Amino acid sequence: MSNRHKLKMKNRKEQTKKLWINSFDDAPEFVDFFFDKIYSEQYNITIEVDNQIVSALQVIPFVLKTGAKILPVAYLYGICTDKNFRNQGMMKQLMNKTHKLLMDRDYAATILIPAEEYLFDIYGKSGYKTVFYKSYIELKSNNFSQNTEIKMVELPQHLQAEAFVFLKSQYLKKETTVLPVEDYFHWLCDSFYLDKKKIFIALQKKKIVGMMFLSENNVVLELLAQSNQIELSMVEFVLQLYDTKSLTCKKAEKKTPYGMIKILKTTAINDNFFDSQNPHLNLMLDE
Repeated sequence: MSNRHKLKMKNRKEQTKKLWINSFDDAPEFVDFFFDKIYSEQYNITIEVDNQIVSALQVIPFVLKTGAKILPVAYLYGICTDKNFRNQGMMKQLMNKTHKLLMDRDYAATILIPAEEYLFDIYGKSGYKTVFYKSYIELKSNNFSQNTEIKMVELPQHLQAEAFVFLKSQYLKKETTVLPVEDYFHWLCDSFYLDKKKIFIALQKKKIVGMMFLSENNVVLELLAQSNQIELSMVEFVLQLYDTKSLTCKKAEKKTPYGMIKILKTTAINDNFFDSQNPHLNLMLDE
């Protein structure tokens, strides 16, 4: 790669980062983390006016597991437009460009999570359909005697690869789910460390048998376990650790609209497929 090309790529990255900062209220630490660790020029889709980036989004690869099918899908993130160019069709251009590019790269679908309620209608005009939902339940103490063979610890970095294998095995048990790729899982773990969120693992004979992702507000974002007893033991541990009587737990179930999908290849997924499904989508960067 020539020095001129490297300089151009650096300038594009800096312009995109500046647009991001002017568009969102993310903490500077997260913005730096995203552009240092996750940003990829290959997946930075932009619209330019007079050599200036005025609209951009980031593509993060995932896979969709539905039945026996494993299909590549793209998570669209950080979708933004310069305030001086809004209501001029820039977003429509950006989405059309993104969809064409991803179809050419053989992606089956794109997914996104609207940041505001009104955006569901906006993205609906680009062919997106709400198929992912979320709800919250309360987890209380069951006076369950913790299994002394189960050891709960915060996930250390050297066990991240093993933790990903466990998470993937649990997700694959679901009929329809969006699965992270391993790179994303490591970024997710790093973002949890950065935001002072917690990832607990349950170990039995040094093997991971459970995982819990806990927000900074002590909301359980995801709870995975090989058995109901392990799950109960994990909940009791956290209740005692934080000296509280209950925890709020997020579930990927119907109540509140959460995420949307646009089918790019109807030969891979039928447009009406999700009408009878309750697909699972969780642990995205919007948490």
